[in-house]
Amino acid sequence: ACGRAMAERDDPTTPDRGPRMRKSASELVKADYFYQPSTVKRGGAYVSVPPGRNTESSLPWRVGVRLFEADTKAAGETFLKLQVEDGHVEKTSTSTKSRWRPWEAHTSLWVGDPATDHLVVKAYGYQVGSGAVPAQIGTPFKIPLKPFAWSRASGKRMPEPAEFAIPGSGGGRVRMQLVCVQAPAAHDSPKLELLVGTWNVGNEPPPPDLRAWLDVGAVDRPAMPPPPPDRPSELASKEDDPDADGNAAHSLSKGATKTPPKSAGKAEKALKKANEKLYAQPPPPDVSYDDYGISPSKFGKFDMVVVGCQEGDYVSRQGFKDCESDWLACLAGTLGDSYVLLHKHSLGQMRVACFVRADVAPATHRWRSSTEATGIGHVLSNKGGVGVSCRVWDTSLCFINSHLAAHDDMERRRNDDFAEIVGGCFFGEKVECVQAFHHLVWFGDLNYRCEWGLPKTASSTKRIDRNPSKERVRRMIEALSVGEVDPKASARRVSRTEDKINRGRGVHKKADAPNDPGAERHAAHPSNVARRLAVFDTDQLTAARKRGDAFMGFEEGNPAKAHMPTFKVQREKGFVYKEQRTPAWCDRVLWKTAEGFSCDQSFLTAAGEVGTSDHKPVSAGLSVELCAHKSVTHFEDESPAEAGAETPRASARGKRGSRSGSDAGSVAGSSFSKTSSSRSASVSVSTRGETDKQPNSILHGRSSSNARDEEDRSRVFDDIAGAASDERGGFNSASSTGRRVAKTTPSLPTARKKRPSEKQKTWFTRLFPCLRAPDVYDAAEHCDWQLRFRMLQGKNLLPADINGYSDPYVTFFGSLLSSPPASRAVGKPARWRTKTIVANLNPTWRCDAQVPVIPLLSADPAVIAKEHLLFRVMDEDTLTMDDPIGYGRLHLGPLADALTSGESASMDRVVPLTQFGRVAGELKVTLTLERVPRKTKFTKAEVSARKAARKKAAAETG
Repeated sequence: ACGRAMAERDDPTTPDRGPRMRKSASELVKADYFYQPSTVKRGGAYVSVPPGRNTESSLPWRVGVRLFEADTKAAGETFLKLQVEDGHVEKTSTSTKSRWRPWEAHTSLWVGDPATDHLVVKAYGYQVGSGAVPAQIGTPFKIPLKPFAWSRASGKRMPEPAEFAIPGSGGGRVRMQLVCVQAPAAHDSPKLELLVGTWNVGNEPPPPDLRAWLDVGAVDRPAMPPPPPDRPSELASKEDDPDADGNAAHSLSKGATKTPPKSAGKAEKALKKANEKLYAQPPPPDVSYDDYGISPSKFGKFDMVVVGCQEGDYVSRQGFKDCESDWLACLAGTLGDSYVLLHKHSLGQMRVACFVRADVAPATHRWRSSTEATGIGHVLSNKGGVGVSCRVWDTSLCFINSHLAAHDDMERRRNDDFAEIVGGCFFGEKVECVQAFHHLVWFGDLNYRCEWGLPKTASSTKRIDRNPSKERVRRMIEALSVGEVDPKASARRVSRTEDKINRGRGVHKKADAPNDPGAERHAAHPSNVARRLAVFDTDQLTAARKRGDAFMGFEEGNPAKAHMPTFKVQREKGFVYKEQRTPAWCDRVLWKTAEGFSCDQSFLTAAGEVGTSDHKPVSAGLSVELCAHKSVTHFEDESPAEAGAETPRASARGKRGSRSGSDAGSVAGSSFSKTSSSRSASVSVSTRGETDKQPNSILHGRSSSNARDEEDRSRVFDDIAGAASDERGGFNSASSTGRRVAKTTPSLPTARKKRPSEKQKTWFTRLFPCLRAPDVYDAAEHCDWQLRFRMLQGKNLLPADINGYSDPYVTFFGSLLSSPPASRAVGKPARWRTKTIVANLNPTWRCDAQVPVIPLLSADPAVIAKEHLLFRVMDEDTLTMDDPIGYGRLHLGPLADALTSGESASMDRVVPLTQFGRVAGELKVTLTLERVPRKTKFTKAEVSARKAARKKAAAETG
């Protein structure tokens, strides 16, 4: 039995509708649809059906709408409002000269049953002389979705684009492609195959064929131009190669003169110009994005390809108007026609592009983007991060491409850059990005170096020279290729093999480079891997992760086992290192996964065959777990402006650097971490809403094995919970609508209506909120289960006031939470929050009076198993905006069994808090999932009979 996608209506003129009856796709099931007024932020439609549903038919559908062009008589700039039956309205981007740009042309909507549902299309345009007010074009029209239902397993071709006429006077036509796909079943363990690539392009035109880096299998590609001849090592070694900051760093030989004669200078310039023309990379083939992803005959082996580049600013080649179009043509031509560019974003010389396979594109929606510059003065965009986020079905993903500070001695600056990007990149969520998504992938030129060959010191303030000595660089090159890992042995070898080093530029000869013929076998040899591992043991990024200074809780494959260092190499094929900088694994791919989800790395490699930059491109394959709720509510969230008076991004900027360095990454003073593991949970099931008594070791999350407990504490930083999806709105050009709940399929029989709309506030009630009518909404009447806190206390919270304390309170967020009661304070939004405790860094809230009881919208165990409760700890200020001092998330999966058994369940957890990606204290929580108590209602006759019975009993006893 299938329902349909519904949520609040965007049209304020639509009158309120009462319940109605409609037959679903199966004639045996009738569903009651309750429509809420459009002014309700969390309004939506709810469906009630008897149990015994077909599992396959309850899987959700989504329809992907790809726009190409619009031919309207009255307007040149056009946008559409799309709606599936009575579902939520989705506004598309605006066309430019009657055409949509490929990366802004895709829209996706929930569908209940494509056999019966229709897509309602309304066209709007900006007429000449009408200003910024759009006018409707023609009349709305409906498109049946049944002909566009498609599955790749069927072996049929994808539905082709078609032209649809806009009826009415002043109409026209619009050309678009509709594809309706169904979510995979949960028992199939659906996975999303990701290909993530990062490359510091080095401000040089890349090769048009990048299959050595981004290999997606046998697909249809355009014909590639022949590659130029390989550049000789002698020619490449004479070129000035700027360092990471753009400064030319080269050494002159002893016999070289600083001011050559003019005749020699002219001849050298002419020779250089001829060589540049001879060895220049040809332009990529022109790509028609409208032909890509239409109906491919061959599909790539990855569902999504996300590519990031740094220092991607070069002179565009013939046929391209700018560097970005040149770069995107290289990527699109390499990936083939089965991928479509759905989103892109840039910041300075950093770019990120997301290509999605055509059969997966309809399942992706809610694309958002954000940037944060960390360059000079924290304003220039030569360093920083650029990120995009999206959802695939009900799974949230985020990708951040960053370029951090360079040089060996800038490790602390790199850590601070990471914290600044975390504090500045918000995608519309209520919590920071490292806590907000199911899967967060962070990649880029992170510039972390290796401290191999330096004397070990116990001091945390060790000083490292920015320009390493050539002797140390030579010893590192020898250790990575043919030398021993022992620095003393390597020094002796350097003295014996001095003729193998080019003295002028200090370049290791290609004859000894590990990427010569047979280099892959050489690099994969166990002895060579062991040598690389010995150098990688001194990696700064790994040390920062362990200390908690940066990338706390992230996972990473072992780059030393997978490939050679990617920096600093000669601009030619192979891993030929220069002596300007120490070899290092600067280009990295890390990920953070929410509890309850999984992410596995299938491969990690560096493309040594690409030789146009001083970095080698890196690619990684990730297999991430997907979640597609069946027979439940799919949540569409509210915009950040409606979510609260304060926004985390604005508040975070004023508190940057409140805790820095190793102090922020230490949890030695945390009593909770000493006595419990962050991932352990205690779940107890009892009857009558009472919690069974458990041993103290279990209540505090301790393992029965002391050895395992010690291991958990030793890995406290790696075990801190990953990012969770609060599934929020965004800041970007896409329209930010109110919080919506879209029902696409039948819910459980216990599904109830949500909170009705509030009456419109008048100026009198705004001035005198105390005279406002009381909130008649009672969550107990609309929800069956609720979350009750038995204990909530904080430990080691961050100070935010000048007195060294904070005035903390906690706000709760989550897709499953019911609407909170309306706030009586002027300008304060409705939200679930605790009372404020004044001047305390270790607060304890009284759960009976200071912590709310939160009703849940869904009663499906499959939903609880994948959802999270998010915490945002705020410092309350009287004259200024409240400041966030910590974010955390709690997986609700251990409570899912309570919904199956119908009995209450409780768990005891320690929730680590983070601020700017670093430790910010913790919360100790005891949470119970219980049924909402119901009050028995009697008729007047029953009330009179009960009173008479009580009087009779009192008379008999008296």
